[in-house]
Amino acid sequence: MNKLYVHLWSLPRWFAAPAVVPAVALGAVMAGAPFAPTVLVCLSALALMASGHSLNTFTDWVTGVDKEGGSVEKSYTDGSQVIRHGGATPAEVFLNAFIWFLIALALLLLAASAGSNAVFAGFILGALLGYSYSPVLKYLGLPELLGIGGFGIASVMMGYAASGALDLFRVVVAGFAISVPFAVSWGVDQLYDAKSDVKRGVHNIGGLLLTTGLPVSTYITLGVAVTYIALMYAILTGALSRSTFMAILAMPLFVICIAGVHSPETREKGVRYGLAGIFTYEVLVLAGQAIG
Repeated sequence: MNKLYVHLWSLPRWFAAPAVVPAVALGAVMAGAPFAPTVLVCLSALALMASGHSLNTFTDWVTGVDKEGGSVEKSYTDGSQVIRHGGATPAEVFLNAFIWFLIALALLLLAASAGSNAVFAGFILGALLGYSYSPVLKYLGLPELLGIGGFGIASVMMGYAASGALDLFRVVVAGFAISVPFAVSWGVDQLYDAKSDVKRGVHNIGGLLLTTGLPVSTYITLGVAVTYIALMYAILTGALSRSTFMAILAMPLFVICIAGVHSPETREKGVRYGLAGIFTYEVLVLAGQAIG
């Protein structure tokens, strides 16, 4: 493995970036934040995400989760295989996580100087959830909390706080509404490792789907229903504008996803359509809020 590629691409797992950027931008648009601090906060959130992903790889290795067999290899999460394949040592992966954290913190300090110290609230929430994902949340049965709280609420909070203000009700409601589909997708991804996760004491939705026998297509259907209920609640309470309901246009991608994940042979293709639907949904929510 090329070291530069590993440290700049594989370990950060940028495939999740499209879930972070619209959420941060949504918060900024909601509050009317200035452009400069918004860009700095967005870059800080991305660097924090990269740091969290690297630390996840490191923690899973040192705790033994990825040593015996490890997670099933997937093209969009190849960073989890870096140590096992000799692409980097555990020490190098930890250093990678630390450097990305320093970059995130430096960008946040610049954003604070250009905007408000309120941006630290979302950063701290995102860091706490991101860094506790592998050593804590996985074993408490709460890994999806990072999807909602980190990629959703914390990201929206950072963008909103770039304005110098912070409305916690709007941030929490909007952050939940924009992040539900991304968090739901984790259960589908976890199905690849469900059998080994159950043996290793990891508790997540994927394991629950395996043990209960609930069809993954039914699970996603319920997730999509919760997504649009949450969006409607955000609109009705004034947290988001009415135009954000244009995110209903992402529905066809979710339908294709549901059809694809029904079969193990087409599951990864279905997941890709699901990811496309998730990111389309987030962009449409952002666009709707910008329209007003």
